[in-house]
Amino acid sequence: MHAGSANVLDRLSYVLASRQREKVLAAVIPGPQTPVQIAKRTGLRLPHVSRTLGQLVRADLAQSVGGERRGKLYAASGLGVAVFGELSDARGDRLIAPMIRGSHFRNYHHWIAAHHGRAAADKTLIESGVDPSLIHADGWYPLRSALEVLEQVETRFGDGTYETVRRMMRDEAINFSSLRRFVKRVIPFPILLELSSSITAVSKSMSKATARSFETTIG
Repeated sequence: MHAGSANVLDRLSYVLASRQREKVLAAVIPGPQTPVQIAKRTGLRLPHVSRTLGQLVRADLAQSVGGERRGKLYAASGLGVAVFGELSDARGDRLIAPMIRGSHFRNYHHWIAAHHGRAAADKTLIESGVDPSLIHADGWYPLRSALEVLEQVETRFGDGTYETVRRMMRDEAINFSSLRRFVKRVIPFPILLELSSSITAVSKSMSKATARSFETTIG
């Protein structure tokens, strides 16, 4: 994901917040469909399809492309196609895309700004395809995007040992279950051993996890 895709990430979070929006968007990806056709493809009731289409149109994810005797035709917009492609990439062959809260990105930005300045923080996230101004703390975003931000942090400010990423995690106390799963993919095992005690301690002190829990595992 590149800097110009920040709007795609924001809209992806919007789609993933509603299973109905995801179903309806998927239904119009192959080509223009009427609401009745979409209802048949998705199994949703027609009023729900109509309401969801309105949401997608207002979000610039779908558009009306004319009508026919059976009803108005709707198709995915260019942005809608890009969002659906990002959704497919985020999921891979999983039924559920691994997601984390936007608060993770807020914490990354806060730490970078405190140590390297706000401009550096903005640039690091933007070049990972994440626009800080569009991130909502309670929104859901692809875990893969957070991984890209961490790689940027290590590339820009680290020395390849992931000490910088480790320090950021410690300073910001980001020890959510979803983060721990994907950290295993980027941080060497010896460092994970060193971190394990502090991660466990912080996890026990948290009354609620702010990251979505999935039965599927990453990698």
